Amino acid sequence: EAFLETFGFMIVLAAFAGSAQALRRRGGALGTWGAVLSIVGIVGFALSNTTGFELTEFAQLPDRDAAFAMAKSMASGDLAGTIGTVEMALELAGQVGILLVIGGLIRARITKIWPLLFGIVGMIVNAAIGIMLTTLIADLLLLAAGIWIATNLARGTHEAWLGEPVTAAVPRARQLA
Repeated sequence: EAFLETFGFMIVLAAFAGSAQALRRRGGALGTWGAVLSIVGIVGFALSNTTGFELTEFAQLPDRDAAFAMAKSMASGDLAGTIGTVEMALELAGQVGILLVIGGLIRARITKIWPLLFGIVGMIVNAAIGIMLTTLIADLLLLAAGIWIATNLARGTHEAWLGEPVTAAVPRARQLA
């Protein structure tokens, strides 16, 4: 689970960071900051899910009491609290990055407001309730937002994919002809 989540969020956050390339002057700043925060979020999710890898190893130890003691010592203490805080801050930065990229895409008139609302609702539900079911709901809403954006980007022109204003790309095409 930890590996799939880490790998999945690496793809999702990198895709949102990459979609900022389609932004022109309108929304470019939002998309750029969102892309940077999305990349920072990848680090946070990777660090956070490393704990899942460690717990899996502890669970396979033959001495269950020793494994529990190691897991407990790993989760307690000032250093563990500091690391957890840093991981959470990086993950939140990635989530804010997603919202900023979507905001840039809305400002550039590449997509509508719905993907942004999907992302916000998913994050609020996950933060407010915080159980595995709400995490799944948040992930499904993020998937819906990603599909919506991918569909809008796929419908875009070649110039939109290159992040160029359409008027600037047309003269260059005529020069090549």
